[in-house]
Amino acid sequence: MKSDRRTDGRARLRGIFANKYIDGIPHLVELVDVSATGLQVRRILEPETTSMTYPLELSVGGVTLWAWTRQVWRRGNREALRMVSTDTVESARLRKFLRAALAA
Repeated sequence: MKSDRRTDGRARLRGIFANKYIDGIPHLVELVDVSATGLQVRRILEPETTSMTYPLELSVGGVTLWAWTRQVWRRGNREALRMVSTDTVESARLRKFLRAALAA
């Protein structure tokens, strides 16, 4: 099990949710913290799976963003996901949201 080694700024978030797609079906997760390269989520209800990659749909700052993610680690109901593929425009929107969240 690898540790979460993100070195960029992390915005601690509460009450923001995302859809993590497993086998094409959305499953709700709560965002715990988010950086430009990854995020930590609290899994709520989802099936056990051997998959390590997931499409993720999140809405931040009034904008819906999509990212392909890869599981870094899982402990209990917490999970770290690394963003492995995002659209350039969506990445810029996420960075803008994070700058505002970190400045607050």
